[in-house]
Amino acid sequence: MAGLAAIQYSADTFDHRLAKVMGRQVASQTFLHAWVDYSGADPLTGWVDKQSDCPAFERHVADLGATAPVRVATFADIAPLRAAGALWLGDPGIARRSWHRRWYDQRAWSLVGITHTIASHAAMEQIVDLVRAPVQPWDALICTSRAARDAVRAMVEAEANYLADRTGARHFPLPELPVIPLGVHCASLQYSEATRALWRARLGIGPDDVAVLQFGRLALHAKAHPVPLYMALKEASRRLQRPLHIIFAGQFPNAGQQDDYRQIAQQIGPSVISHFVDGSSRDAGDVRAAADIGALLSDNIQETFGLAPVELMAAGLPVVGSDWDGLRDTIDHGVTGFRATTVVPPIGVGEYLAFRYGKLDTYDAYVGGVAQSVAVDIGQAASAFESLARDADRRRSMGDAARRQALERYDWPVIINAYRELLVQLSALRCGDTPEVARKGPGAVADPANMDPFRAFAPFATKALTPDTLLVIGLDPPRDVSSVVGGSLITRLHGPALPTLEEMETLRAALSDEPLSALSLCQMIPGKQAGQAMAGIAWLLKFGFARVVQHSH
Repeated sequence: MAGLAAIQYSADTFDHRLAKVMGRQVASQTFLHAWVDYSGADPLTGWVDKQSDCPAFERHVADLGATAPVRVATFADIAPLRAAGALWLGDPGIARRSWHRRWYDQRAWSLVGITHTIASHAAMEQIVDLVRAPVQPWDALICTSRAARDAVRAMVEAEANYLADRTGARHFPLPELPVIPLGVHCASLQYSEATRALWRARLGIGPDDVAVLQFGRLALHAKAHPVPLYMALKEASRRLQRPLHIIFAGQFPNAGQQDDYRQIAQQIGPSVISHFVDGSSRDAGDVRAAADIGALLSDNIQETFGLAPVELMAAGLPVVGSDWDGLRDTIDHGVTGFRATTVVPPIGVGEYLAFRYGKLDTYDAYVGGVAQSVAVDIGQAASAFESLARDADRRRSMGDAARRQALERYDWPVIINAYRELLVQLSALRCGDTPEVARKGPGAVADPANMDPFRAFAPFATKALTPDTLLVIGLDPPRDVSSVVGGSLITRLHGPALPTLEEMETLRAALSDEPLSALSLCQMIPGKQAGQAMAGIAWLLKFGFARVVQHSH
């Protein structure tokens, strides 16, 4: 099977030894494992921005059981990327990568990005940059939920409207925006009765008690504030006339928030019995076996999908969540769980938050400020918990439906197949007769923000060399190229831009009192790019080996 795509890799993003439970890192790690297992890519191709990450990628995929040959593409060697036919990014940054591709050939490969958080300045800038970047119809930004896709569209529409008002432009081609969810390894999320009994005994949960589990980062400001969940559970407990258990499994961002959670638990009182499990412990994931109901009353804009509820579904748990972002796709209301209505302020109220973000407020302050005004219907959540806690058969049937749906929609083989189908579709567009957007003709600038410096700064100089410029030997030139103080800089700093020392010596030796055109000098080193040869001639002029006797007009 073809390489399909070169997977963007950096050791800090894909490091499977990370201690912190972070959704994006977990998604990246499990994606790479699934790609190795199910893509059929041959060779297995990576892309690294740093040469030092090449061996890290090779070791990592070997650790994951890769048997196909491994190739790694870099800025210095794009051949494996060309052969793969697509660059697969772990973020929405296809706009920046499209400028890089434009230096080569805009049909050379497709670009595929994916949304995780789209609330950070970096992510939002990556998204709005799609409007003016040379992205092509054979590129795609995968949106992990319908809510994420609609948010992306809102951002690019606002940018397009601004540019239309400023420039009069009306046509803003975009990449494909397919909705493909994140995946989970369903087989690893099925637990035995023995594991359930072990964990419930460890936590002190009786055989007839009902336990609710929230799994993932425990951040009041950046995941789900626990007060609405506690209030819903307290009300459900009152109606049931017996206490409920809540298990929080994950990691706190700091000791202060850990204290906040415990203080909230104390304020709620004995009707909700709280348990806290360190998400970094080796067997923390097995705590899912102890639960009867999954929960995530998400109130935050920092994620677009919500991996934890799908993992709970794969573990056979019905899930009570908020009707929010990706949960609106993953929780089938009344079938695999329940969604509680969410309410936010009207458009315009958040202008103050937007203005402060990046100027006065950090990212954490920004998303936390937004979450303060996202309300989840506590009464609806309470009714959902009550209904499930009251009826073991309903819990069981909805949990079974949740696991079936996880297997059918979110298991990694299903997701990887959707990715493969997308790549095939993009390849057909790229290799077919689909018109190229912003075609780069001869002499066109590849990237206006990264122009040839001798073009951008041409007004600085008196004249520019041309092929017809006539040159002779300098008035009192140095003995040879290597004798120039600083001459080693040719290879130490500017190797790719200049001819080699040997080639420079060839150019120097050709100079005499008889005028010689720059073109004739360039032809002394066949096979060298004309630009490098011209740069070498300018170097000879700089250090007195040559002088100009005539500039063409």
